[in-house]
Amino acid sequence: MKTELAKRFGPAAERRVVSASRLRTEDQDGRPARIVGYAAVFNSRSVDLGGFVEVIDEGAFGPALAKNPDVRALVNHDANQVLGRTKSGTLRVSADSVGLRIVAELPDTQAARDLIASMDRGDIDQMSFAFDLAAADGDRWESRGDGSYIRHIVKVGNLYDVSVVTYPAYPDTSVALRKLEAVKRGERKATPRRTGGDTAVRARLAKAVADRDAARMRRYRQEVAAYEAMRRRDSGARRCRLDAARAQADIYAAEAAAARYLAKYGSTTK
Repeated sequence: MKTELAKRFGPAAERRVVSASRLRTEDQDGRPARIVGYAAVFNSRSVDLGGFVEVIDEGAFGPALAKNPDVRALVNHDANQVLGRTKSGTLRVSADSVGLRIVAELPDTQAARDLIASMDRGDIDQMSFAFDLAAADGDRWESRGDGSYIRHIVKVGNLYDVSVVTYPAYPDTSVALRKLEAVKRGERKATPRRTGGDTAVRARLAKAVADRDAARMRRYRQEVAAYEAMRRRDSGARRCRLDAARAQADIYAAEAAAARYLAKYGSTTK
Protein backbone atom coordinates (compact mmCIF):
# COMPACT_ATOMS: atom_id res chain seq x y z
CA MET A 1 0.00 0.00 0.00
CA LYS A 2 1.33 3.41 -0.96
CA THR A 3 1.95 5.95 1.77
CA GLU A 4 0.48 9.45 1.61
CA LEU A 5 3.94 10.73 0.72
CA ALA A 6 4.36 8.26 -2.16
CA LYS A 7 0.91 9.08 -3.52
CA ARG A 8 1.71 12.79 -3.56
CA PHE A 9 5.32 12.84 -4.77
CA GLY A 10 6.14 9.38 -6.08
CA PRO A 11 7.67 6.12 -4.74
CA ALA A 12 11.16 7.59 -4.17
CA ALA A 13 10.00 10.42 -1.90
CA GLU A 14 11.19 10.56 1.72
CA ARG A 15 10.47 12.83 4.68
CA ARG A 16 12.66 13.82 7.61
CA VAL A 17 12.07 15.77 10.83
CA VAL A 18 14.51 18.34 12.19
CA SER A 19 14.41 19.19 15.90
CA ALA A 20 17.33 21.65 15.94
CA SER A 21 15.60 23.85 13.36
CA ARG A 22 16.22 27.22 15.11
CA LEU A 23 12.65 28.04 14.17
CA ARG A 24 11.49 31.52 15.15
CA THR A 25 9.14 34.34 14.17
CA GLU A 26 10.18 37.84 13.09
CA ASP A 27 8.07 41.00 13.14
CA GLN A 28 8.11 43.24 10.05
CA ASP A 29 6.96 46.74 11.09
CA GLY A 30 3.24 46.40 10.69
CA ARG A 31 3.30 43.79 7.96
CA PRO A 32 2.44 40.12 8.62
CA ALA A 33 5.26 38.38 10.44
CA ARG A 34 7.54 35.84 8.87
CA ILE A 35 9.08 32.62 10.13
CA VAL A 36 12.76 31.80 9.79
CA GLY A 37 14.49 28.49 10.46
CA TYR A 38 16.23 25.42 9.08
CA ALA A 39 14.34 22.57 7.49
CA ALA A 40 17.58 20.52 7.40
CA VAL A 41 20.93 20.78 9.20
CA PHE A 42 24.21 19.68 7.62
CA ASN A 43 26.77 17.28 9.14
CA SER A 44 24.56 16.33 12.08
CA ARG A 45 23.72 12.71 12.83
CA SER A 46 20.07 11.84 13.08
CA VAL A 47 18.49 9.54 15.63
CA ASP A 48 18.49 5.83 14.81
CA LEU A 49 16.17 5.40 11.84
CA GLY A 50 16.02 1.61 11.99
CA GLY A 51 19.54 0.17 11.78
CA PHE A 52 21.11 3.32 10.41
CA VAL A 53 21.64 6.99 11.19
CA GLU A 54 21.68 9.72 8.59
CA VAL A 55 23.92 12.69 7.85
CA ILE A 56 23.13 15.36 5.27
CA ASP A 57 26.35 16.45 3.59
CA GLU A 58 26.96 20.14 3.01
CA GLY A 59 26.06 20.94 -0.57
CA ALA A 60 23.51 18.13 -0.80
CA PHE A 61 20.69 20.49 -1.78
CA GLY A 62 22.64 22.12 -4.62
CA PRO A 63 21.18 19.96 -7.44
CA ALA A 64 17.61 20.44 -6.19
CA LEU A 65 17.89 24.20 -5.65
CA ALA A 66 19.51 24.65 -9.06
CA LYS A 67 16.17 23.63 -10.60
CA ASN A 68 14.38 26.61 -8.95
CA PRO A 69 11.84 24.21 -7.44
CA ASP A 70 8.27 25.21 -6.65
CA VAL A 71 8.37 24.48 -2.91
CA ARG A 72 5.50 25.01 -0.49
CA ALA A 73 5.75 25.78 3.21
CA LEU A 74 2.96 23.98 5.05
CA VAL A 75 1.59 23.40 8.54
CA ASN A 76 1.68 19.76 9.63
CA HIS A 77 2.10 18.57 6.01
CA ASP A 78 -1.42 19.82 5.26
CA ALA A 79 -1.62 21.06 1.66
CA ASN A 80 -4.65 23.13 2.68
CA GLN A 81 -2.54 25.20 5.11
CA VAL A 82 0.01 26.98 2.93
CA LEU A 83 2.34 29.45 4.66
CA GLY A 84 4.35 30.39 1.60
CA ARG A 85 5.46 29.29 -1.85
CA THR A 86 8.66 29.88 -3.76
CA LYS A 87 6.79 30.45 -7.03
CA SER A 88 4.92 33.42 -5.55
CA GLY A 89 7.95 34.82 -3.75
CA THR A 90 6.46 34.30 -0.29
CA LEU A 91 8.93 31.51 0.53
CA ARG A 92 12.69 31.66 0.13
CA VAL A 93 14.74 28.49 0.39
CA SER A 94 18.54 28.57 0.35
CA ALA A 95 21.51 26.54 1.56
CA ASP A 96 24.16 28.09 3.81
CA SER A 97 26.90 26.63 6.01
CA VAL A 98 24.35 25.46 8.59
CA GLY A 99 21.74 23.81 6.44
CA LEU A 100 18.61 24.41 4.38
CA ARG A 101 17.36 27.83 5.49
CA ILE A 102 13.78 28.91 4.92
CA VAL A 103 12.12 32.32 5.21
CA ALA A 104 8.33 32.35 4.83
CA GLU A 105 6.31 35.56 4.61
CA LEU A 106 3.15 34.57 6.43
CA PRO A 107 -0.31 35.33 5.08
CA ASP A 108 -2.57 37.68 7.04
CA THR A 109 -4.88 34.92 8.23
CA GLN A 110 -6.16 33.72 11.57
CA ALA A 111 -4.38 30.40 11.09
CA ALA A 112 -1.05 32.19 10.60
CA ARG A 113 -1.66 34.36 13.68
CA ASP A 114 -2.42 31.24 15.72
CA LEU A 115 0.79 29.65 14.47
CA ILE A 116 2.83 32.71 15.48
CA ALA A 117 1.30 32.65 18.97
CA SER A 118 2.14 28.94 19.38
CA MET A 119 5.71 29.48 18.15
CA ASP A 120 6.26 32.47 20.43
CA ARG A 121 5.11 30.33 23.38
CA GLY A 122 7.58 27.62 22.36
CA ASP A 123 4.84 25.07 21.68
CA ILE A 124 5.97 24.57 18.08
CA ASP A 125 9.68 24.49 17.25
CA GLN A 126 10.27 21.69 14.73
CA MET A 127 10.27 21.35 10.96
CA SER A 128 10.31 18.58 8.39
CA PHE A 129 10.95 18.38 4.67
CA ALA A 130 9.98 16.08 1.81
CA PHE A 131 12.55 15.14 -0.83
CA ASP A 132 13.98 12.48 -3.06
CA LEU A 133 17.55 11.76 -4.11
CA ALA A 134 19.40 12.24 -7.35
CA ALA A 135 19.03 8.93 -9.15
CA ALA A 136 22.65 7.88 -9.69
CA ASP A 137 24.70 8.96 -6.69
CA GLY A 138 22.30 10.56 -4.25
CA ASP A 139 23.55 8.76 -1.16
CA ARG A 140 26.56 6.92 0.21
CA TRP A 141 26.49 4.17 2.84
CA GLU A 142 29.18 3.67 5.47
CA SER A 143 29.43 0.57 7.66
CA ARG A 144 30.23 1.34 11.30
CA GLY A 145 31.63 -2.13 12.03
CA ASP A 146 29.03 -2.97 14.67
CA GLY A 147 26.26 -3.99 12.31
CA SER A 148 24.87 -0.46 11.93
CA TYR A 149 25.33 2.03 9.11
CA ILE A 150 25.61 5.73 8.38
CA ARG A 151 23.77 6.98 5.34
CA HIS A 152 25.20 10.15 3.83
CA ILE A 153 22.74 12.24 1.83
CA VAL A 154 25.00 13.53 -0.95
CA LYS A 155 22.67 14.88 -3.64
CA VAL A 156 19.00 15.74 -3.24
CA GLY A 157 17.24 15.43 -6.57
CA ASN A 158 13.95 17.17 -5.70
CA LEU A 159 12.77 19.25 -2.75
CA TYR A 160 8.96 19.11 -2.51
CA ASP A 161 7.89 20.89 0.64
CA VAL A 162 8.93 22.12 4.06
CA SER A 163 6.56 22.01 7.00
CA VAL A 164 6.22 23.43 10.47
CA VAL A 165 5.08 20.52 12.62
CA THR A 166 3.28 20.19 15.93
CA TYR A 167 3.76 16.45 16.34
CA PRO A 168 6.61 15.20 14.16
CA ALA A 169 5.44 12.14 12.31
CA TYR A 170 7.86 9.23 12.37
CA PRO A 171 10.17 9.89 9.42
CA ASP A 172 9.24 8.00 6.26
CA THR A 173 12.34 5.83 5.84
CA SER A 174 10.90 3.04 3.69
CA VAL A 175 13.00 4.07 0.67
CA ALA A 176 16.19 4.25 2.75
CA LEU A 177 15.51 0.90 4.42
CA ARG A 178 15.13 -0.77 1.03
CA LYS A 179 18.47 0.72 0.00
CA LEU A 180 20.05 -0.48 3.25
CA GLU A 181 18.95 -4.03 2.52
CA ALA A 182 20.48 -3.76 -0.96
CA VAL A 183 23.75 -2.53 0.58
CA LYS A 184 23.80 -5.48 2.99
CA ARG A 185 23.12 -7.96 0.20
CA GLY A 186 25.95 -6.45 -1.81
CA GLU A 187 28.34 -6.76 1.13
CA ARG A 188 27.41 -10.38 1.68
CA LYS A 189 28.06 -11.17 -1.98
CA ALA A 190 31.33 -9.22 -2.06
CA THR A 191 32.69 -10.65 1.21
CA PRO A 192 33.75 -14.33 1.02
CA ARG A 193 32.65 -16.56 3.86
CA ARG A 194 35.65 -17.11 6.08
CA THR A 195 35.95 -20.70 7.26
CA GLY A 196 39.67 -20.91 7.67
CA GLY A 197 42.99 -19.15 7.20
CA ASP A 198 42.18 -16.25 9.49
CA THR A 199 43.36 -17.41 12.89
CA ALA A 200 42.43 -14.29 14.82
CA VAL A 201 38.89 -14.17 13.44
CA ARG A 202 38.36 -17.87 14.04
CA ALA A 203 39.58 -17.51 17.62
CA ARG A 204 37.18 -14.63 18.33
CA LEU A 205 34.30 -16.53 16.83
CA ALA A 206 35.12 -19.70 18.78
CA LYS A 207 35.30 -17.68 22.01
CA ALA A 208 31.92 -16.07 21.34
CA VAL A 209 30.31 -19.46 20.76
CA ALA A 210 32.05 -20.93 23.82
CA ASP A 211 30.88 -18.01 25.99
CA ARG A 212 27.35 -18.56 24.77
CA ASP A 213 27.43 -22.29 25.59
CA ALA A 214 29.03 -21.67 29.00
CA ALA A 215 26.35 -19.09 29.86
CA ARG A 216 23.63 -21.55 28.91
CA MET A 217 25.18 -24.19 31.20
CA ARG A 218 25.46 -21.70 34.10
CA ARG A 219 21.82 -20.79 33.76
CA TYR A 220 20.81 -24.48 33.72
CA ARG A 221 22.80 -25.13 36.90
CA GLN A 222 21.34 -22.08 38.65
CA GLU A 223 17.80 -23.13 37.71
CA VAL A 224 18.45 -26.59 39.16
CA ALA A 225 19.89 -25.04 42.33
CA ALA A 226 16.90 -22.69 42.67
CA TYR A 227 14.49 -25.59 42.23
CA GLU A 228 16.28 -27.69 44.85
CA ALA A 229 16.39 -24.76 47.29
CA MET A 230 12.66 -24.17 46.87
CA ARG A 231 11.97 -27.83 47.54
CA ARG A 232 13.96 -27.53 50.76
CA ARG A 233 12.31 -24.17 51.51
CA ASP A 234 15.83 -22.84 51.80
CA SER A 235 16.33 -19.10 52.31
CA GLY A 236 18.92 -19.21 49.50
CA ALA A 237 16.25 -19.78 46.85
CA ARG A 238 15.91 -16.06 46.09
CA ARG A 239 19.69 -15.72 45.64
CA CYS A 240 19.68 -18.71 43.29
CA ARG A 241 16.93 -17.15 41.21
CA LEU A 242 18.92 -13.90 40.99
CA ASP A 243 21.97 -15.86 39.89
CA ALA A 244 19.87 -17.58 37.25
CA ALA A 245 18.64 -14.20 35.99
CA ARG A 246 22.25 -12.96 35.76
CA ALA A 247 23.18 -16.08 33.84
CA GLN A 248 20.30 -15.44 31.45
CA ALA A 249 21.64 -11.93 30.84
CA ASP A 250 25.03 -13.46 30.08
CA ILE A 251 23.34 -15.75 27.57
CA TYR A 252 21.75 -12.82 25.78
CA ALA A 253 25.08 -10.99 25.57
CA ALA A 254 27.00 -14.07 24.43
CA GLU A 255 24.35 -15.04 21.88
CA ALA A 256 24.41 -11.52 20.44
CA ALA A 257 28.20 -11.64 20.09
CA ALA A 258 28.11 -15.11 18.55
CA ALA A 259 25.39 -14.10 16.11
CA ARG A 260 27.39 -11.08 14.95
CA TYR A 261 30.47 -13.18 14.20
CA LEU A 262 28.48 -16.01 12.66
CA ALA A 263 26.68 -13.59 10.34
CA LYS A 264 29.91 -11.96 9.27
CA TYR A 265 32.40 -14.84 9.14
CA GLY A 266 30.43 -18.04 8.97
CA SER A 267 30.84 -21.26 10.93
CA THR A 268 33.83 -22.14 13.10
CA THR A 269 34.07 -25.48 11.34
CA LYS A 270 35.87 -26.02 8.04
